[in-house]
Amino acid sequence: MGNQPHFRGVVRHTTRPGWWRVKIKHAGKFYSFGVYRDPERAAKMYDALAKQIFGDKAVFNFDGSSPPDVLLVDIWTMLRKKGLR
Repeated sequence: MGNQPHFRGVVRHTTRPGWWRVKIKHAGKFYSFGVYRDPERAAKMYDALAKQIFGDKAVFNFDGSSPPDVLLVDIWTMLRKKGLR
């Protein structure tokens, strides 16, 4: 597949070329958490969400710290809308 970046929880958007979707599987169900132009930004969002959903058992793309460009308030809002918090 060429130069595709490989990040946990990040997949190509099926209908928008050049965009990436954040997906997390929890309790046997897949949840989508937005689309991003940059796969690295999507991976950072995945890490921040995984930290909140899975806690100490989360597996991260990066060092496990929340990236500065992801607001915790936005993460909590996303999780509440999905019924995960």
